[in-house]
Parts: sequence; structure tokens; C-alpha cells
Amino acid sequence: MVAALAGYDVRDGRVLDAMRRVPRHEFLAHVADLDLVHDVDRAVAVPGFDPEQVTTSVSAPGIVAVMLQLLELEPGMRVLEIGAGSGYNAALLAEIGCTVTAVDIDETLIEPTQQRLAGLGYDVRVVHGDGDLGVPEHAPYDRVVATVGCNDLSPAWFDQLAPGGFMLVPLKHGYLHPLVRAADHRSRPVGRSGFVRMLGRQDELPPWDLPPTDGWDAAYFTALRILPGAAHDDRSIQATVDEWRSMGEPPMSDFESTWVPRGTGHGRWVIPRIHHDQVVALAPTRIPG
Repeated sequence: MVAALAGYDVRDGRVLDAMRRVPRHEFLAHVADLDLVHDVDRAVAVPGFDPEQVTTSVSAPGIVAVMLQLLELEPGMRVLEIGAGSGYNAALLAEIGCTVTAVDIDETLIEPTQQRLAGLGYDVRVVHGDGDLGVPEHAPYDRVVATVGCNDLSPAWFDQLAPGGFMLVPLKHGYLHPLVRAADHRSRPVGRSGFVRMLGRQDELPPWDLPPTDGWDAAYFTALRILPGAAHDDRSIQATVDEWRSMGEPPMSDFESTWVPRGTGHGRWVIPRIHHDQVVALAPTRIPG
């Protein structure tokens, strides 16, 4: 499994060592197929409070390692994880030497996850609650990481960041979850991912019903123009993709955002979210002309 992470350009020694030492199969005891458990490209569902749908999963090792690398972790950092799940990611954070607080909205997961982590020797605080609120009693945090697909960057996460800290969040744009790095109410996409949606207050936007289009960058741009709940057809999608091409096909990494209170955003691309308006701009070096 760890050898295969080279295909994801994961080179952080702390991350690779943690991936070697944390026994992933202990967090997926209900899965007998160890090839599936250690497949770098496969997320595995975890039974949660709703047997009718997947509300929790253990993410694929590839995206787990990429996100850990993007967090730029150092031993002693305080980390808030949104979406404790079975505890696998929290164990990796603890193995790296971080002080970890993990929160999950699924009360049925809290006790078994806490016991699993403790049994493996990991001192992780696992809290039941709506992750949108963070865990203020143990703030501030050097890093906030969401391991669940989000509809917003919560104001609580900004408030609970320590000076110099940042958050890493899989943020919904259409059918995608670009990884967004944010601090000081500014953000930029830094990677790609796909996650189970976050429940609770974050799950309150109308559907963002966009069909797959010409890859990640075109899809990101389309989501800037066709907002949640907006009507669209094949013609409007094509017109948006044509506009993207006319601008030189800018990658999503060339966009940046500011986050302002809901209803106060102004600009060409403003996405209304749960608490904020995401005001997106193309980096000045990329603006045509």
C-alpha cells in the first residue's frame, strides 16, 4: 500500500512512516478482503446510523496521504478533524505526533471509535457533535481538516484557527470536491477529492445538479457560473465550457476566494453557501489581457 503511494507523489517521510505503522485493517474489521482494505484507490463504507445510505467511509489511502501531506504537519501541532468516522485518519495524525480532536455527528460511532483508538495506543479526543460548530473548548488549532464533503467553510473553523494556522477542506463545487486551503477568510484550491457529504447544518443547500464535463478545471469553472439550485441545459453547459476555453482554459488552482458574510458578496463569481458568500476571482496573472 505504502509503495503504491509513490503514484500519488507522496514524499513526506512523516506521512509515509505513519501510513506504514497504523494498521488500516483494524479500522475496517468488518471487511474480510485485505486487498480491498489496502487498495490505494478505494474508499470503504463504514456502517453508521443509517443502514439505507452510506454516511461514513474510510477514505482511500491515496487521498488520505495526499491530504496529510498538504497539511504540512509537525509533531506537537493541534489538529481538529471534522468527520471522525472509524478513527483511521485521526490515528495517522496522532502517529505523526499531533494532538487530535475529532468530531462526528453520528453518535453511534463515538464510543467504538474512541475504544478502537485507545486500544491501539492512540490518545485522541473523539467528540459527538455537528462539526460545523467545531470544538471551541479545545481551540485554538494549528490545523482544521475536514474528511467529509462540505458545503461551506464554517465561521467556527476560522474562529478556532491559531495564528499562522490553516484549514484543508473538500469543498463542494458542482459534483466535485476540490481540496481548499484557507486561512484569514481567503482560500485557494490545492487538490482534488471526492467525499461523502457532511450532515447537519452544512447539508442545507439546494442540489448543485451539474453533469460531468470536460475534466476538473472545466467543471470547477462551470460551478462558478451555474449555482446550486439553478436551472441549466446542455446548451448553457456548453456555453460555459466555451467561455472557459476562450479564457485560456485556466486551471482551478489559478482561482482564489474571499469569504464574506452571506448576502454581502460582490463580483463576477459569487457562490452563496451556508454562512458565507464565496467570492471567487481569477488570479491577476491569469486575467486575459
